[in-house]
Amino acid sequence: MKSLKIRICIVEDEQKYVDDIKLLLAQFDHDFEIVEVFDSLEGAINGIPNLSIDLLFLDVELRPGYGFDLLERLSPNEIDFKVIFVTAFEKYAVKAFKFSAFDFLLKPLRANDLAEAIKKYIESHWGRGENIAKVDFLRAVEIQNRKWESLKAKMNRLEAGKQPFPIPVKDGFELVMVDEIVHCEARVNQANIYLKDQQPFKCVNYTLKELEARLSPYGFLRIHQSHLVNMQYVKKWNRRERLLTLRDSTFLPVSQMNVGKVVDHLKKFSC
Repeated sequence: MKSLKIRICIVEDEQKYVDDIKLLLAQFDHDFEIVEVFDSLEGAINGIPNLSIDLLFLDVELRPGYGFDLLERLSPNEIDFKVIFVTAFEKYAVKAFKFSAFDFLLKPLRANDLAEAIKKYIESHWGRGENIAKVDFLRAVEIQNRKWESLKAKMNRLEAGKQPFPIPVKDGFELVMVDEIVHCEARVNQANIYLKDQQPFKCVNYTLKELEARLSPYGFLRIHQSHLVNMQYVKKWNRRERLLTLRDSTFLPVSQMNVGKVVDHLKKFSC
């Protein structure tokens, strides 16, 4: 039976996308080997002929040239691997497939697309006969894909938390970072915004419903008629007493109708 190890090379000049690819593939380090990463066209042209690889993840725009230039510079006997193009621009798709692209992935990378490309490679390389090793491998891809989506969601929330949030004050606005907001508490036609590190709370002329609409994309959850919580600050959940304990030792009640929502949220992001 053929070895299931897949040897991979990445040619990408943006470290973010190198990390994205590695992050998914690293879940299968017993089956994948990142042989080399090149961040320039010239480096790849000089280095790839000396490698033995199965898959090449190739960025299209590699200033001052293009990934296509790499394939044109290599001789046919040096292209003994499949190529998956990675780009932010759909306009390159036709040209990519003229270069016999195995697959074409759009940035920002989606875990589902990457996992499907990997599965397609496995099917084409080993055929469709179901052997135990291949079936187990594909199941592992599906499991890790779900973990990847959860991790990406966490990363997106952390990145989004660096956005400034304007709080109206007498002379204009005070900007606080979203990830500094711990929780919000309803008042009559107003709300108190509580910040981390015991900073003084801010009283704002927003209803809790308005704050929920603006902050829920950043991981905030309405747990009670009077409380909106940044779930990254949750330390403990007591289901019997329906209480959330925050990192600053604040206790907040959870209404009965929101218990399921809280539990689902905590399960979803516990990976």
